[in-house]
Amino acid sequence: MYHGKYVGIGVELQEKDGNKIITGIMKGTPAEESGLKENDIITKVNNINVKDKNLTDTVKEIKGKENTDVVITIIRNGKEQDIKVGRKEIQIDSTTHKLLKNGIGYLDIKSFSENSDKDVEKAIEEMQKEGMTKLILDLRYNGGGDVKSAKKIANLFLDKDKEIYSTINAKGFKKIVYTETNAKYNFDIVILTNKYSASASELLTAALKENKRVKEVVGETTYGKGVIQGVYPSSTGGALKATIEEYFGPGELKLNKKGVEPTIKVEQTKKTRKEVLEENKGKTEEELQEILMKYDLQLQKAIEVLQQ
Repeated sequence: MYHGKYVGIGVELQEKDGNKIITGIMKGTPAEESGLKENDIITKVNNINVKDKNLTDTVKEIKGKENTDVVITIIRNGKEQDIKVGRKEIQIDSTTHKLLKNGIGYLDIKSFSENSDKDVEKAIEEMQKEGMTKLILDLRYNGGGDVKSAKKIANLFLDKDKEIYSTINAKGFKKIVYTETNAKYNFDIVILTNKYSASASELLTAALKENKRVKEVVGETTYGKGVIQGVYPSSTGGALKATIEEYFGPGELKLNKKGVEPTIKVEQTKKTRKEVLEENKGKTEEELQEILMKYDLQLQKAIEVLQQ
């Protein structure tokens, strides 16, 4: 398994009613060492109010340069407090997979790292040995990463000379990126997306959807991040942010601020993972996984589609 990495503090977040709730603390990370806990509600990051920010932008505020500190303001048991946390490089698994019932494989790509395409191939081959004949590709909460890796993954499912994406730079120069080899896999696919699927995950979704390679895209419209921006010094001593390049799906499909629309829209349950687990204390790990799956309405719809 290739481990992706980022510089941050090691928390998992979920948004509920506008609140940014910590739903997981990675072991051995600055978040654990600082005393942050599950169910803490983040209200500010470095004194910047995140109530009106989306989850993706909140995560960006938390991430930063290695060996720098970030002050996280939380509400715990009704009381607000500041916790200083040091940022460091966090290692994460880029993919997880599991064979479900009726030959359906489940593959969750958390982010696109340098070798994610190899992880995907390895996961698929392992599940095929166990009898997998169909695949659910989960890109929910995938904020992007290595575009080259996303391109290689698209090529696993698309035949040669299919458009994956295009770019147009500030001078209007257009470059189209095509697949270079024939598809390695031809089984049915359903992609899961939500409003936190961004950047490279949108490119992969659009490539497979527009080339009619997926049976359905289930979930929510993706985030809509399709530009690369640079910061330049201004004559007044400040800084200007300018778009260097914009990404498009096949056929110049607009992604920036638009996102990729699902073919089947399904809103997720309002209950958080933590709430579901608390309601089912005492259950075995296997029972808990089954219960969590039932609360995942988008996943259940994907399973239903592949069983048709």
